[in-house]
Amino acid sequence: MQGKGIIKFFGILLAVVSIYYLSFTWVAQKVESDAAEYAKGDAVKEKAYLDSVAELPAYPLLNHTYQYCKNKELALGLDLKGGMNVTMQVSLRELVKALSGNNADPVLNQALHNAEVAQRTSQKDYITLFI
Repeated sequence: MQGKGIIKFFGILLAVVSIYYLSFTWVAQKVESDAAEYAKGDAVKEKAYLDSVAELPAYPLLNHTYQYCKNKELALGLDLKGGMNVTMQVSLRELVKALSGNNADPVLNQALHNAEVAQRTSQKDYITLFI
């Protein structure tokens, strides 16, 4: 089993680098939660608190300021912040038509129409009815 040591080395290196970059996010979120606790819902107080601690050391291990940590924190997408979910609905009739190259063949159009009509009274899916 040659190469096991190098795999472990890179695994540990990856974990250390990941923790290093995540630590900025943890520190910034800790300062922001302290600000929210101090402000008790007052947005002006919270902003003033964050402005006042921006240049103070917030990461004692590396002596980085809150502002530095805030700039280095990982960007969380809306899904990680509890923001946005999107559901997309695709018209299967339009999909089949587009896949056919928007063919104007009357037989294809009749088959699409028949599948659409049959779907209203059937539990089968559109593609099965189309075929």
